[in-house]
Amino acid sequence: MKVHFVCTGNTFRSRMAEAYLKSKNIPNLEISSSGIHANRDKNGTVAGYTITILKNHHISEYLSPTWQQTTKELLEGQDLVIFMHKNHEAFCLNELHANVPKYITWDIPDIPDSLKVSEHLLEINERAEKDFQKIKDNIDKLNLV
Repeated sequence: MKVHFVCTGNTFRSRMAEAYLKSKNIPNLEISSSGIHANRDKNGTVAGYTITILKNHHISEYLSPTWQQTTKELLEGQDLVIFMHKNHEAFCLNELHANVPKYITWDIPDIPDSLKVSEHLLEINERAEKDFQKIKDNIDKLNLV
């Protein structure tokens, strides 16, 4: 089974979801992620808070080395697509016209750009950790075994 996570830049939410699900080592599961605007490369290959959280949870070895741009072809090759937010679903279905056979949409919005400045580092890390906990909870409920 192929499971694919989609967020905005593929530097935070979808990459953490991908790493967490990979860390579960479920046989016969192919896991990947992408971002609808990954090609804008706003955070580099991965956000610093993503690395911090994955290291703190001892799963950084499961982090993909770089981001991936969401494409219609990529989505249509998956068995299950998980959108991090309804705006990702809308973009993929309405703008890319992807025919996604099975998908789930979560309500995990991105960290606002207004927070992504150095004086808000503690707040960013706290928010990112809460988002990771939501991602873990949602993945654990998927019953992919």
